[in-house]
Amino acid sequence: MEQTAKRYKTISESTAFMVMLTLLSGYLNAYTYATRGGIFANMHTGNMSKLGISLAGGNFAGSWQYLAPILAALLGVMFSELVRHRFSGIAFGSWQKNMLAFEILVLVGAAFIASGWHDMLIACVFSFVTEAQLSVFGKWEGKGHSTTICTGNLRNLGQYLYPAIAVHDRESLRTAGLYFVMVFSFALGAVLGIWACAPLGTFGSIPAALGFVLLLGSILREEHTRA
Repeated sequence: MEQTAKRYKTISESTAFMVMLTLLSGYLNAYTYATRGGIFANMHTGNMSKLGISLAGGNFAGSWQYLAPILAALLGVMFSELVRHRFSGIAFGSWQKNMLAFEILVLVGAAFIASGWHDMLIACVFSFVTEAQLSVFGKWEGKGHSTTICTGNLRNLGQYLYPAIAVHDRESLRTAGLYFVMVFSFALGAVLGIWACAPLGTFGSIPAALGFVLLLGSILREEHTRA
């Protein structure tokens, strides 16, 4: 197992930033579940399985509710690449900052749209932005980290936990511990999302928007310090 000589190059690769981003992703998953008809924003492995099961059962019309968020996620990745290559120099001046700003606008807008027949559309929009987020923010201290998917992070946790236990490797123990925090911050975010949406309803997206404002502010502050 490789040793970590350098912690991170920019604030967006730091542990605190990634923990916050992963927590917010769990929050958004709970938000769409609680306010948009029990639909998850970023559970596309499950959506793929349900799509196949629906098609196998001949429920072609019903399969659309699983296919739609999958297609929205694909478009989200394409959008993030468009921002990266074509629009990185406008607005806040970088694709990471522009994507955070876009996500903030989506969350604020969703707060003012009541639950109803269009819940699937709102969930697809959230699927779009969270997958774009995953495409933009995928590095932690030089390693891979998925802010919206837990499966790969559990694998990473296990890979570092083994040498930490087997050969008492301190660096692996540190890395495993931090992966543990990041993995379960997703669940903590879901808890906070359910608690917030109970009294706030669709306006439960506002606390998440404020969280993304803090992340955007941290990047802007770092750039100002370096200037």
